[in-house]
Amino acid sequence: MRKKILYIVFALLLGICYSSCADLDIPPVNIVTDEDIFTSENGINAYMANLYSRLPIEDFRYSSKYGFDYARVTGANSGLTGEALCRDQSSQCDIDYWTDGYRLLRTINFFIETLTLHEKHFTKDDINHWLGEAYFARAFTYFSMAKRHGGVILVNKVLDYTTENDDFADYMIPRSSEEETWDQISKDFDQAISLMKETSDKGHANKYVAAAYKARAMIYAASIANFNEVAFFDTERQIRLCGISKERTTDYYRQAYDAAVMCEGHYSLYMGDWRENDKEAQYENFHNILQKPDNCESIYIKEFLYPTLSHSWDALYGPLQQMVTGLAGGVNPSADLVEMYDGLPKNADGHLNFMDDNGHYILYSSPMEPYKNAEPRLRATVIFPGDIYKGEEIEIWRGIYIAPIGNGIKKLLAETSTDKYSKVSSELVLRSTKMDNISYYTLSDGTKMAASGKSGSFDSAGYGTYTGFLLRKNMDASLPKNLTVTEHSESDWVDMRYAEVMLTRAEAAYELYLLGGRDKDYVSDAYSMIQEVRKRAGADLMASSSELNRDIIRIEIRKELAFENKAYWNLVRWRIYDKEQPSKRRYKCAMPFFVAENKTWFFDYKYNESSKTFTFNPAWYYISIPSSEINKNPNIVQNPK
Repeated sequence: MRKKILYIVFALLLGICYSSCADLDIPPVNIVTDEDIFTSENGINAYMANLYSRLPIEDFRYSSKYGFDYARVTGANSGLTGEALCRDQSSQCDIDYWTDGYRLLRTINFFIETLTLHEKHFTKDDINHWLGEAYFARAFTYFSMAKRHGGVILVNKVLDYTTENDDFADYMIPRSSEEETWDQISKDFDQAISLMKETSDKGHANKYVAAAYKARAMIYAASIANFNEVAFFDTERQIRLCGISKERTTDYYRQAYDAAVMCEGHYSLYMGDWRENDKEAQYENFHNILQKPDNCESIYIKEFLYPTLSHSWDALYGPLQQMVTGLAGGVNPSADLVEMYDGLPKNADGHLNFMDDNGHYILYSSPMEPYKNAEPRLRATVIFPGDIYKGEEIEIWRGIYIAPIGNGIKKLLAETSTDKYSKVSSELVLRSTKMDNISYYTLSDGTKMAASGKSGSFDSAGYGTYTGFLLRKNMDASLPKNLTVTEHSESDWVDMRYAEVMLTRAEAAYELYLLGGRDKDYVSDAYSMIQEVRKRAGADLMASSSELNRDIIRIEIRKELAFENKAYWNLVRWRIYDKEQPSKRRYKCAMPFFVAENKTWFFDYKYNESSKTFTFNPAWYYISIPSSEINKNPNIVQNPK
């Protein structure tokens, strides 16, 4: 049975109430004192459970539109980045993490200060480990704040706001520089690493968990030092609130690299179902990394359990044809993401290509045929038209081509067209207007075929896929279809896995090489990390390290970690978001059509039918601090807008 830290709090409270019944000469039982908590292991565990539950982890319940801890999220993070088109999605993330961050920091600082007052009740090793967990949580919290806001107010002790004069001037603390903030994050992670044990229960940190997260944080700091062009100051105090000196670039990359190397030998890529030259086994293996998260690759897992803490990922994002309740199909991977992967029909520019040399559609025997050679990692990430999910073929097509084929079928709409397929003549293509108004066509053998698949697409946007693809990654394939309802999913979120650490190591190593680092063979090291990740994925391997470059590493990061809520922050830290989405950027679809005359299929690659466009304003690299916080503390300088 899985051990869920959520129940520890309840066990503690029951224990307190039970012991209280035997002695009436005590404070009321609904008051839990420091003595109750900090003199027993159950008390410490309860405090830790509360602390971990409040960590700002961007998991199933996180949305760039609604923030943390929303069970019915429809504004998924992937809808910002071009990974997917998502229902209920804007083009800007303006979710701050400031007020809640300082509430959590107070909880952490109180623990650090109070635990040392009761250390006689525990062993030195336990005291150190718990303190290490607290420093880990503080670094994690500051990291979540810094990547949004730059320099923050560094508060490393409990502030007692009760003064004789009611004078709060001493607590109107200004922001520290962004560089000082990242140095504090590094310092806290180092404290955690030095204090914690090498192993821990699931859902808790240990020495190597802290090292993995330090690698993530320091690669972020290094990227800001390397690529950021914003220099924003608190002019009164001459503190650089946004931006880091270029001189720190090498130091931060080296910290990221060293932290990543520290994890080697303690975690490894999951290969439990992997077999050489077997695409089906490699697909199953990659799929099972997150389906079976208690494996050698998972570094930090956030646990979910229905009904105590559940989510709606499956109900909101699963195929329409398997919908029970919810909205279904809310995340549609874009053709732009899909074409990053290997083994697909592409043109010389690397874009999906479904046309022959005469400008006619290539006709396929099934909707899965053009994807038969796709790297297995892609199939474990998206659901293709005609693929199998939960034992059922997933029906995705946009319409039926009902005209004679002749010498070939010319393109319906230009690749750069933003028109909807409703503009195509009904004498050529039969479509369905919406899911409750399906059109049918009688084939030559007398059977009737719906003009759209059971999972779309339709003229009206909504439940059917916008792009021709659906999401598979992080979907719980073991959840029975009748239980695919909102707020019922309990699959665990893997927030950190070793593949990310390897990719961080590769990126840091290669950037150190570009910066002139020659104390190690950084290129060979980066190359070996990328090759290992690619081999496991079933992707094309490089012939030699001479093929390696920055773009290859970044694409590998985007492919491996797609839909794990990492893409947004990677685009931000690389400072390429505004170049990816310069002005009213649109994303592509690859829609299947059935050909009535000979029962074949063709795919149309063009801008999607949705009116969604995306523009990233460079000012968004730093998110504004809540005005309510600035009103309370006039020494806080707002970020540039």
